[in-house]
Amino acid sequence: MNVLVSETSGTISFLRKIVPGAADQSYGIEVARLAGVPDAVIARAREVLANLEATQYSRDDLPRLAAGEHGPLGDEDPQLGLFGGRPSAVELALGEIDLESMTPLEAFDRLRKLKEEAGHGS
Repeated sequence: MNVLVSETSGTISFLRKIVPGAADQSYGIEVARLAGVPDAVIARAREVLANLEATQYSRDDLPRLAAGEHGPLGDEDPQLGLFGGRPSAVELALGEIDLESMTPLEAFDRLRKLKEEAGHGS
């Protein structure tokens, strides 16, 4: 069984219909893109996949990593965190708030200040 897929002009759409048989190709990179994996990681995955599909292997018969225009991801940590990385300043501030000891008005005022700090105005 597999999910029916429509490909139009390089765009892949999952049609939410299960059909018998195997998929004609892997859609892992596309699923990762839909899941919000960063564009740099998606671009690098496409380069490595193209390299593997071209059957470019090292002398040890292992797949060679594509040199590609994106290359390694630079100073960024290539390992993605399970929930998106380091918490923002707003997330840290939210974690420090003790709602049980605040009045509704104090909670509203603190939320308003956090929204301003995040650059979303009032």
